[in-house]
Amino acid sequence: MSALQAMSHQHTSSPLILDILLLLNDLYNHNFDTIFFWIPSHVGIVGKSNVDLLAKTPLSPITNIPIPATDFFVNVHSVIQNKWQSR
Repeated sequence: MSALQAMSHQHTSSPLILDILLLLNDLYNHNFDTIFFWIPSHVGIVGKSNVDLLAKTPLSPITNIPIPATDFFVNVHSVIQNKWQSR
C-alpha cells in the first residue's frame, strides 16, 4: 500500500503513518499548505533500471528492523480472503 493510501485510511495504527499525520497537522496549524503528487511509475525516466538495481542492492547486511504487526494485517487479510474465495 502506498503512503498516500495509508494516510487516507481513518483507522490506521501504523506508527510511521501516525507520525506523518501529526507532522502534517502541525504544518497545517502553522498555515502551511501541503500538496502531494502521485507519481505512478518511473516510465520514461532515463536511468530507471540503474536506480531500481541500486535500490534492491543492500549497502550493509540486513538487520532486524521492528515492523508493527498492523503493517501485516492488510496482506494477511488479503491472503485469507483469496484462499476463502478459491474454496
